[in-house]
Amino acid sequence: LEFIDAAPHFPESAGVQRVSVTVVSEASLETDSLVLIGKADQLATSAAGATLLDAALLERLIKGPVRSTLVSPAGVHLTVVVLPTEASRHNCPARPDVITAKITEASPPSGKMSIIVHLADGEYVDACTTAIARAFPRYEHSKRSKAAPLDVQIAFTTPVDGAHVQSLVDGIRLACLLTDAPCSEVHTGVMVDVARQVAERVGAEIQVIRGQDLITGGYGGLIGVGKA
Repeated sequence: LEFIDAAPHFPESAGVQRVSVTVVSEASLETDSLVLIGKADQLATSAAGATLLDAALLERLIKGPVRSTLVSPAGVHLTVVVLPTEASRHNCPARPDVITAKITEASPPSGKMSIIVHLADGEYVDACTTAIARAFPRYEHSKRSKAAPLDVQIAFTTPVDGAHVQSLVDGIRLACLLTDAPCSEVHTGVMVDVARQVAERVGAEIQVIRGQDLITGGYGGLIGVGKA
């Protein structure tokens, strides 16, 4: 998202990314924190789990609570997230709500973190990707925002289009930034700058209606709300 951060009025405080999220073909097991996500049957055949844990311990973790955390014999801070098999008719079967919540709980303040998502097929790749991206907001104004950088790797056990998944991660995090940041930092001028940058990048035309043009164009309700 460097082209977005370079927008003329993009605030430095909102543009600085303490957390970087990268989609990779195979997550490194040489990491400070490793998260294994999936339904119980997929986790039972986890290559990463088998590498770090003995079969009996992995089986106990899978049959245990939704989130189990321990330090593996290899010294890796390991979190196993067993996704529920049941979902309401209004929820995605991949349970992205659980993914976001448990990754947020498991995320270290800094260092390196690898997330391996175990899926039976690629049907819910986008849902899982969106859930993970939401766990790493770009806008941070807290004590944690002053911590050392956190590098996050995401890998899937099923084949995925890496470029598509990375674009989805970046898009979700940008959308969250534009809505999370206060209007004092990301105001209408910033929104216009970002829209211009996106339009230029994808080769689209853009029309900006502002000021008196809103009145002559019949946008009285919009300008009235803006003045309130």
